[in-house]
Amino acid sequence: MRDKNDILFDADARAAAPPIHSIALIIFVLFLCLMYFPSPSSSMDTKLFDAFTSSPYKVVSMNVLAAVRLSFALIGLGTTLAVVCFRT
Repeated sequence: MRDKNDILFDADARAAAPPIHSIALIIFVLFLCLMYFPSPSSSMDTKLFDAFTSSPYKVVSMNVLAAVRLSFALIGLGTTLAVVCFRT
């Protein structure tokens, strides 16, 4: 006879759909974030592009800064692909 705690390891229990209230909360937060996302015209006024195209450290050139940012992006992409493609 199965114990009540065995339901946690049942394949059907792990494949269940997420609760409706969790999906509603994620959609609400997504719309809230999109509402406060700056428009392209306002980002020109706030000099958002200067924040991403200038180095906070004057000893580092823009090429080095770009290489560091690219390497972090590639590490994230590589980790994602490794998990998706070689999941056991």
